[in-house]
Amino acid sequence: MSSTASASAQRPSTGGIFRATLLGALVAVVVNVILWALMQFVFNLNLHIQAGGPGTPMVPLPVVPVIVLTVVPALVAGGLFWLLARFTARAPLIFLIIALLVLVLSFAPGFLAFPGETVNALGLNVLHIGAAVPIVWALIGRGRA
Repeated sequence: MSSTASASAQRPSTGGIFRATLLGALVAVVVNVILWALMQFVFNLNLHIQAGGPGTPMVPLPVVPVIVLTVVPALVAGGLFWLLARFTARAPLIFLIIALLVLVLSFAPGFLAFPGETVNALGLNVLHIGAAVPIVWALIGRGRA
């Protein structure tokens, strides 16, 4: 078998990446809705956000934005993984490095936007982790099929 044929045989299929993206999004939504509910109803931590951006008043974080802001990054991650799989030989490793960098960088706005609200920032960052882990797991672990 030629090196071109073996390289294409090892590349994840578009359908496999698509299914992994949907799985990652679904699992991440379930995880984040559970985390949100635990924070809201069990730990009585009412997460707040600035819905209109900096300088606007803080409003409670409803569950719908949690769902939307979990699904959208999953779709972006799936697209990135697909591109990496098409144009690089080590897509899972490169994707993992990028995902970890994005996750770490996603922690900063919570602390910068809400000075003095450490618990709120930590709660929001827990939701970032709740989205990242299932999405990365699905794409790296199942996106190869």
